[in-house]
Parts: sequence; C-alpha cells; structure tokens
Amino acid sequence: MIRQVADLPVTEDPIIPEGKPMPRPVTNTLAVALATVVLLAAGCVRQDMHDDVLTVNKSLDEQLYGSTQTLEAVQSELAARDRQLSQANTTIASLESEYGAIDDEINRLLGRNDVLMRRIAELHVGPLPGGILTALQDMATTWPDRIDFDATTGTMRFASDFTFSSGHATLRDDAVETLAALSEIITSDAATGFEVRIVGHTDNVPVRYSRAQHPSNLHLSVHRAIAVRDAMIEHGVDPTRVQVAGYGEYRPIADNEDDGTAANRRVEIYFVPMPELVTDWDTTTEGAPSEVAEATSDEPMK
Repeated sequence: MIRQVADLPVTEDPIIPEGKPMPRPVTNTLAVALATVVLLAAGCVRQDMHDDVLTVNKSLDEQLYGSTQTLEAVQSELAARDRQLSQANTTIASLESEYGAIDDEINRLLGRNDVLMRRIAELHVGPLPGGILTALQDMATTWPDRIDFDATTGTMRFASDFTFSSGHATLRDDAVETLAALSEIITSDAATGFEVRIVGHTDNVPVRYSRAQHPSNLHLSVHRAIAVRDAMIEHGVDPTRVQVAGYGEYRPIADNEDDGTAANRRVEIYFVPMPELVTDWDTTTEGAPSEVAEATSDEPMK
C-alpha cells in the first residue's frame, strides 16, 4: 500500500531567521582546497622557496651540531676541573696534617725551652772575675757593631744580622773570627769555673725561603745557637760546658715592626758558674760502686 504524502508548500527562497548570517557556500571552499592539493602533488611549489627552506634546515642542523660539540667540550672541561679540585682538596688535607705535626713539635720544643730557661733564671749570675770581665769588655770594644756586653750579668749579645745571613744558620766568616776570640777566653784558666749557655732569638717575620731547613722561627733560633756552639767546640771549648736553647720570636727586646726588627734577631751568651759534678767515687765509703756492682750483678744493663 502506498501512503500518500501530503503536499508541502514550495517557496523560491529559504526563510532565514532575522539576525542570523547567510551561510557561505561550501562548494567554493572545497574547490580551493582541492586545487591546492593538486598543485602540491604536482610539484608546483616555487623552486626558490624550496631551496630557501633546504638552506635554512641545513644551517639549523649545522648550528645544532656545533652546539652539541660545544656542550661536550664544556662538560669535559668541567670534569677536568672537578678532578683538579679533588686533587687540591687532597693536597690541602695533607698540608693541614703536616702543619699540625709541626705545631705539635713546636709546642714540645717550647715546653722543653721553658724548663731550661726556668733553670737558667734560678741560677745566680753575678759579676764575673776581673780577668774575664776585662777580656769580654775588650771584645765588645773591638767589635761594637757585632757584640753588646752587659758586665752586670756577664751576658754577651751577638747581633744576628752580623753573625748569620738572613733566614739561615750558617756563620759568616767575621762571626767565626769573633767566636774564636771568645773561645780563647772561655778556655782560659780564669774561666775554668764557668760554663756558657747560648740562647737564640728572632723577630716575628716568618721564615720563607729556608723553611725546608728551618720550619719556623723557633727552629731557626735553636739552629743558630747550635751553630755558635759548634764553632766554639771547634776552637777547643769542652762540649760539657756548653748548653743551647732558642726562643724564636717569643722573647723580643723591642717592638716588632712589619719589615723585621734587628734588635730582636740576636744570639745571647751567658756565663754562669759550673755545677758541681761527681767525677770520682770514694771506694772506701760504704755503698761504693764496687760493692754495689757486686751486690747487683744480676741487674740488666741500663
């Protein structure tokens, strides 16, 4: 059965609600898009535009490659710097440990020097016998630029600048001559009852160029005192009559200046009475060494 369709009214133009835009024809838009696709497919793009695009792409590739190379070089340099920093930190740690050991040694030497200097201070140092006093005063008069003599305490003060080169403990030739003359006085009969104590001093300018031999001013002062002692022994002074000590920069006699103070660079020599030493035993006395040795023959050697 065929259903009849009701007749509908036909109008020539569509009725568009007032206020709404007229729709654009779709046919023209599709035609333009289709034409564009055909042209692209057919290779109808301008050659110069194509070449420009290729050139730009090539330039960008080269820049990217160069940037990659630069980045790799920077990363390599940073890795090398990290290794150098690690090595530097290791070196710093080693130096800190070494300096700590040096400080411990300095403190140990200072402690020993304090004990020795207290012993020196406790000794009575008075005027020297006339013969020694005159001889020492004559020396100070002969070499006034090298020696300062205090007759009240029997102390001779040698200026280090005339006795040693800066920062060193090797005696100059003129100083050896002066110490030879002093050694003759010490070995004379008039000085038999005296011994000498040699004490080195420095200013507060740190040792620089000779630190391998003298790590600090304390070492330098002691080494200079030892050099004076060795020169005296070479000229006949009995080693048992000589003691050495050093205070470094810790006993100045003048204010230290930035560029060094000559007055504080000195070596002092004290004449003090010889202590009484037991050189022989009375074998007739009870408890003499012969009897003790016999009674303790089983004791180990010490």
